[in-house]
Amino acid sequence: MLRTKTVLIFILMIALISCVEALTLDESIRLALEHNLGLQIDEENIAIADQTYREARSSIFPQINLSGGLMAERTKLPGSYIPPAFDVTGNLSEEASEDDKMLAGTIDAGFSAFLPEKTSDETSYVGQISLQQPLFLGGQLFNGIRAASIYKQLERDRFELSRQETILETMNLYYQGLLLHEVVEINRESLLLAEAHYDRVVNMYNQGLVSEFDKIRAELEVMSLEPEVQQAENNFRLWLERFRQFVGVENFAGNLSEDIIEPEPLEILLDDALEAGLEQRIELKLARANRDMRELGWKAERGRSIPNVFLSAEVNAFSRRDELDLSPNDFGTSYQVMLGLQMPLFTGFGNSAKTAKAKHEYRQAQLEYFDTEDKIALDIRNAWQQLDFVMANHYSNQKRLSVASQALNIANARYDNQVGINLEVLDAQIGYKGAHLAYLQSTYEVLMAQSRLKKAMGIPLYE
Repeated sequence: MLRTKTVLIFILMIALISCVEALTLDESIRLALEHNLGLQIDEENIAIADQTYREARSSIFPQINLSGGLMAERTKLPGSYIPPAFDVTGNLSEEASEDDKMLAGTIDAGFSAFLPEKTSDETSYVGQISLQQPLFLGGQLFNGIRAASIYKQLERDRFELSRQETILETMNLYYQGLLLHEVVEINRESLLLAEAHYDRVVNMYNQGLVSEFDKIRAELEVMSLEPEVQQAENNFRLWLERFRQFVGVENFAGNLSEDIIEPEPLEILLDDALEAGLEQRIELKLARANRDMRELGWKAERGRSIPNVFLSAEVNAFSRRDELDLSPNDFGTSYQVMLGLQMPLFTGFGNSAKTAKAKHEYRQAQLEYFDTEDKIALDIRNAWQQLDFVMANHYSNQKRLSVASQALNIANARYDNQVGINLEVLDAQIGYKGAHLAYLQSTYEVLMAQSRLKKAMGIPLYE
């Protein structure tokens, strides 16, 4: 029969999957954390924040710069630019004395020095070491460093928040996979049970013990379960594709090594949960960090109207010669030290506008902090109440499953002894299947509700 082949194919698929290395929940979380692109981006943001902090701290140290240069210059003039040489000595009379000749030579040399040469070479050297050191910037410097330090921690908290959300989603997917696998098994077992019952009814019909209606009703039940098995298998395949993408393992066959087990009770009072959450929630730390950064920004803007004091110093070395030479005696030096003060007198009310804007941003951050507190408290209340509800529902499904199992055993026994009717058996089978599925679904809901409450309280889900 076609239904029998379908079941055998699925059994073979499960057997092949079991041969592949199974994934535990811890391994799934590790893979998801390793391959999640959002977390990799957040890690880069942490590195950027660290360097931003280092850049801000660098402002408190002296800024020392070295500069220097070498320039070689050659000038060629046309002949028309060069006047005739000045010659006083050649115009002296023969009776001129030695003193006259010496004086004439001095005059010739003096005037010739002012005449340009047709070709001239000149080499210049210059070197400078400068120092800049801020002494007082109206609090802008140290407030900026503190803000950068808060920003550095803020990025780490954001990373941890994204990390916990990834862990929660991995747990959700993992438990969904366990649940869907169990749903497939239950539907397959229900189909096998219905087929066995159908075979039993056919056998009794051939013996004239039951009516043809019972045989048709049993066959219809088998036919109705076949598409449910196929739908359950399709849902499992869709989950498998999503799980592969999320954890980043393309060749994963879908074998999970854990089972949906009865969760241990998580007993905690609502007031204790609220107290823990308001102390540990990362979102509240982020809101507090944002508020502190806005406050420092406001203080920094107020410091713009305060005089800034800075120290600067320069050392210069220079030389200028007709030929390339680096003799120490040919260099001159100069030194300069200055204590400076700078204070804005009028900026077109720009500084006052910036200060007012920073003040409003700080107040906005305060309101956002209070709003975050209220939202976290509401989130904890919802998570706590949801856990309380699903726990009560789970206990009810436990009792329902026990009763449905007893009812199925009784219905089978009654029908075998020709005391009950076929409809009782079919109803009992449907009731047991529904009770079993409801029990597994409520177990999954309890596990996830516990995880969500822990996350709402700020408890790490995975170290």
